[in-house]
Amino acid sequence: MKPRLIVSILLPFFACALQWILWDYFRPYVWLLFFPAAYFSAWIGGRAGGIVATMIGALLAWFVFMAPSSILATSSPASAFSVLIFIFMGVLFTFFFERLRQAMQRSNRRLQDSEVRFEATFEQAAVGIALVALDGHWLKVNRKLSEIVGYRHDELLALTFQDITYPDDLQTDLAYVQQILAGAIPSYTMEKRYIRKDGSIVWVSLTVSLVRKFDATPDYFVSVVEDIQTRKQAEERLKESEAVLQEAQHLAGIGNWKWDTATGRHTWSDQIYLIYGRDPAQPPAIYPEVQQYFTRNSWEDLSAAVEKGLATGTPYECDAEVVRPDGTHRWITARGHATRDVNGNVINLHGTVQDITTRKLAEQALRESKEQLQLFIRHAPAALAMFDREMRYLSVSRRWLDDYALGDRDVTGHSHYEIFPEIPDRWKSLHQQGLAGETLRADEDRFERADGTAQWLRWEILPWRKSDDTVGGIVIFSEDITRYKQAEEEIRQLNAGLEQRVTERTAELSAANRELDSFAYAVSHDLRAPLRAMTGFSQALKEDYGSQLQGEARAYLEQIEIASGKMSGLVDGLLVLSRSTRGELQHELIDISALATRLLEELKRNDPGRTIVWQVEPGMHATGDARMMEIVFDNLLSNAWKYTGKTRDPFIRVFSGEVGHSRCFSVADNGAGFDMAHANRLFQSFQRLHRQEEFPGIGIGLATVQRIVHRHGGEINGDGHPGSGSTFCFTLPFNVQEKTS
Repeated sequence: MKPRLIVSILLPFFACALQWILWDYFRPYVWLLFFPAAYFSAWIGGRAGGIVATMIGALLAWFVFMAPSSILATSSPASAFSVLIFIFMGVLFTFFFERLRQAMQRSNRRLQDSEVRFEATFEQAAVGIALVALDGHWLKVNRKLSEIVGYRHDELLALTFQDITYPDDLQTDLAYVQQILAGAIPSYTMEKRYIRKDGSIVWVSLTVSLVRKFDATPDYFVSVVEDIQTRKQAEERLKESEAVLQEAQHLAGIGNWKWDTATGRHTWSDQIYLIYGRDPAQPPAIYPEVQQYFTRNSWEDLSAAVEKGLATGTPYECDAEVVRPDGTHRWITARGHATRDVNGNVINLHGTVQDITTRKLAEQALRESKEQLQLFIRHAPAALAMFDREMRYLSVSRRWLDDYALGDRDVTGHSHYEIFPEIPDRWKSLHQQGLAGETLRADEDRFERADGTAQWLRWEILPWRKSDDTVGGIVIFSEDITRYKQAEEEIRQLNAGLEQRVTERTAELSAANRELDSFAYAVSHDLRAPLRAMTGFSQALKEDYGSQLQGEARAYLEQIEIASGKMSGLVDGLLVLSRSTRGELQHELIDISALATRLLEELKRNDPGRTIVWQVEPGMHATGDARMMEIVFDNLLSNAWKYTGKTRDPFIRVFSGEVGHSRCFSVADNGAGFDMAHANRLFQSFQRLHRQEEFPGIGIGLATVQRIVHRHGGEINGDGHPGSGSTFCFTLPFNVQEKTS
């Protein structure tokens, strides 16, 4: 038996004993202590204890304090009624306390269940939960929070939230704490970082509310901590992806847009603003305001596609020409897709705008290039044909049609072997080599036509390549050289006759040279003898009878001497001029610097009274006939010496340079010079640009120089100005020995 039941049964006996002892005081109140006994028995013993105690109390009161005559007899009806009232109240107390006890048991069970559920929820929650003291110490933490920050339960309780908060986030957190303590806000939520035990950083979403005491003073904080590290990393990756996407869109010239047809809200990416040239500070242009950015024809096509998309949800893609506010034109490809609701109604359009200006320009350039290529091929002055890999004609020139007697026939798309079935197998093999990537050519080739005629051709086969560098076909250039071959045969025949005539002409030239040599000999011997006689007799007459000659007679004698001397000089000049064009050239390396220096020193010795400065470039060399080169420089330097005779501070310079593939030698002076208007007479025989009285001479020197230079394969020219001197330059071809030297 339970102790509470025993106590409840004993209570009526205790009340009876106490009331018996104090009966003198309580009389006549029989039920004074029995009612409390029944009440407490029902409270302590429950339903069983209350009923038993009530019945025991009724019997004790009846038998002890009411003194009945027999067990079943009653002293009065009132006494019996009081017994019934007592029993009723005892039963009523019993049932009342039984219900109260059951209610309390149910309440306790619910409280226990609630505590169990709270503990389970607290510990097994998918988020971190903590009770935090006002100073920041952790009062209670769950398992998830320990996992988030990496601390054990006991380690975390020894710390404050300030200890593990990332420094950059602490001030914001503390500011929220001050606001919630001041009653300014009931709670706060923020994203912050905790420093884990291993030193790593973890992002969390923190929600904090304040629990107050009954007197409304702050008690502690309830913190809910959600691990958002994965989300943050995903956001970071998303940002990187968006950055990459934006960069890709920028590089590809693609922008995206969205049109919510229900709200009329338009959304543009930055790239679309750039494509349309619209100020990014402005909102997106709504439909059909965006019409202002398109040409009329483009808008008609684009708006029709958009309207169809709105009506039927049909995706669209079309090219359109954009006119920016600054007047520049761009080309775009506009794409759109519809989104439907559950009822099949179009609720929005979304898509992309791609800048294809570069592609359009490339297509236009390609189209123009193809047209130009076709035009070039069609009107090319050569026979030209372009083939694919099956040897089908792609394009052909007018000259090709004419050369092969095809007239106005359209051969495009036809096989080359269909047009010319007589093409030999060796040519077909060459075509295959060209299709394999080889470049082939022939300077002459015979083509036997189907009608029996023959054509001589010069041809070249070139492979043409596609964008992937594979051979797309070949191009054949050909030239009908039949008439040239015929002319070549005629020339061969003419050459045979010409060789005979050359031989004959060579013999005639040899005879003429021999006659010229005879003439030179006659001049040298036959003419000199009379001249020597004239000179000798005039000198004898002057010496023997000069004192007897008076006036004009003596002058006449002097004129005879002068004329004979001049005649002798002319004969010498003729001989030199004749020899300069005859004889075999001796090619040897000549030190031009040494030669010029030696000749200038000889001029100085022959004319010691003159003071003249000269400059000779060192290291000058040339290849040629040394004897003739000495004649050249002797004439040029003698002229420079002569024509500086009346110049103050005379100066002669000898230098060299390069003109094309030749070496140029120059003799310059600051003497009398000459008028370039008469330069055409410089190199003519016996022509002079100065009077005999000013500068004596016979006019044969420069003519001799020119002939010698020409025999060496060079050229000579002069430049001068009256009173400013002159420069004579002649060229001699290089040879290997001279360059090495």
